Amino acid sequence: MTIRLFVAVPIDEETRSCVNARVRGFQELLPEHAERQLSWTRSENYHLTIQFLGATEPERIPDILAAMKSACTSITPFQIRLGGLGVFPSSDHVRVVWIGLSKGERPMEQLASILGRELDQAGFVPEERKFFPHLTIARTRPRSRTVRLTEEISQQNALQEEFSDDTNVSELVLYESISGCYLERARFPLIGAT
Repeated sequence: MTIRLFVAVPIDEETRSCVNARVRGFQELLPEHAERQLSWTRSENYHLTIQFLGATEPERIPDILAAMKSACTSITPFQIRLGGLGVFPSSDHVRVVWIGLSKGERPMEQLASILGRELDQAGFVPEERKFFPHLTIARTRPRSRTVRLTEEISQQNALQEEFSDDTNVSELVLYESISGCYLERARFPLIGAT
């Protein structure tokens, strides 16, 4: 039996609270039909995915933990700031609504690259997509009509408001996804983190 795993940077409570306030403001901009077609991420599930592993044999967990531990010794803690809304794949055909980074994108990319190399050496298939740091705030519901959010995204981004103050990135967490809940399996501090 496999389990669904991913490695992520957790979001602290203060940042979570800031994000929630901004998300509520964005929801108020949405027309009712669009809001109903979106499934909003529960705030306790907010995170920044570094590496999605997907269905994984439990006996591979030690390899993942070793890769995470090694990656964490290669980078020191750093700061990020959440800011700017976006969507995947496009504003005319929304599947995912996300908040990007307005600060700290480069160290996040370095962290993802280092972890990706470590996991590759451990025999895991590397991600094919280019890493793009983001926090998912909503997904379209299954069988939804096409959701278009071009105007709403533009309105929100025109406010030029950050979605958080600076927040520290000081650890990586291995999560297991079980029926929409994320169970923490392991946590590693970045080198020099207290």
